[in-house]
Amino acid sequence: MAVAVGAMNIFASNGDARAANDGATTEDGAAIQNDATAQDDGGADESGSADIAGWTLTFDDEFDESTLDFCKWQLRQKWGEKVVNHEIEAYVSVADASQAFTLDNGILHIVARKQKGVYGGVTQPYTSGLLASVDNQKYGYYEIRSRMPSGSGLWPAFWLLHTPAYPDIHEIDIMEWISPSPTIVFMTDHFGTSYDTNSLESQVTFSANDFTTAFHIFGLDWEADRIVWYADGIEVGRLTAPNTLHDVEMYVVVNLAVGGDLPGTPEPGAVFPASFDVDYVRVYQRDSTNLDGPPPFGPSLSFSTTVQAAAGEECPSADGGALDGESAEGGDAAVSTGIGDTGKPAGSGDASAASDPPSASVRGGCDCTTAPSDPGSVLGFLFAGAVSPALAIARRRSRSRSRRRSPR
Repeated sequence: MAVAVGAMNIFASNGDARAANDGATTEDGAAIQNDATAQDDGGADESGSADIAGWTLTFDDEFDESTLDFCKWQLRQKWGEKVVNHEIEAYVSVADASQAFTLDNGILHIVARKQKGVYGGVTQPYTSGLLASVDNQKYGYYEIRSRMPSGSGLWPAFWLLHTPAYPDIHEIDIMEWISPSPTIVFMTDHFGTSYDTNSLESQVTFSANDFTTAFHIFGLDWEADRIVWYADGIEVGRLTAPNTLHDVEMYVVVNLAVGGDLPGTPEPGAVFPASFDVDYVRVYQRDSTNLDGPPPFGPSLSFSTTVQAAAGEECPSADGGALDGESAEGGDAAVSTGIGDTGKPAGSGDASAASDPPSASVRGGCDCTTAPSDPGSVLGFLFAGAVSPALAIARRRSRSRSRRRSPR
């Protein structure tokens, strides 16, 4: 992949980004258009799930089981339910987890469906899924291997967000993709004191022409003195200015949003279900004796002296059925480091206040691999108490960019 490095700027903004889309199966059960034949990407190195010299594995999910591990994940943000960014999905609860999360052959499919659901007290026309890690961590290396969905109005993301214990802005977007810009992944650091009045961001981008057909690896090395983004093992951008860094614990979020200020509403006739496919999520902590060692990149990636990276491995469709065409060619993944823009206040995207307590996975006493089938048992997964309105401001925001499509 040809690498073109550009500028990174810091500027005032009030916003956020994330998205994606892809087909899984049509609503009438027809085979989805996903990807084609499995393609060798140099070997998915399973050693990535073990400790590596200079690093300690602190959290990971290889998605090798048949159901989600609810001792690792909860299906709500830690501030509860709140509709933001004018999004039109309802994230499913634990009781309905199978509607948005399917696992097969070591791949997690986060599935958006065209069906009604209720979230934050609002009835939405689509359902989808959001995973938030039970564990919190300060600093470390965070990595995902994933493939974007095909379609319109979709917005997948892999990001870090501060727990409600911290009032200021602490958010690092490791990967965000929106269907109107299918060849670009956005990587953004958000900081400041208020999403509504004092939100700042620094952004880089990574480009490739095969995000919906091949898997790519996105990583972040977040340390006390730097934030470094990686794509397919290549450094895309870094921050070192003290005001851009974060000295708080954060948790991992993986989600697929539908609609909203960045991707817009799905086009008429858009194919659903749509699937955001995730091979694994891994989190490491840097050992004190390893101050500057490289990150523990997951699967082996082949690079030439001109910094060319092979396209990722293809996997079966979300329903395990028909594959869609031929395997993608090696991805012309141009590591294009660009800049973002100013945005608008987060409050402009809110559809309701948080009305329900946040659901949570409980360590001990929970079935770590199977969602409860009885909706009443979901109470065992809920935190008690309401979410403070002040903390609810710590949410994802809608961001405006020069390449942004008009909201619908």
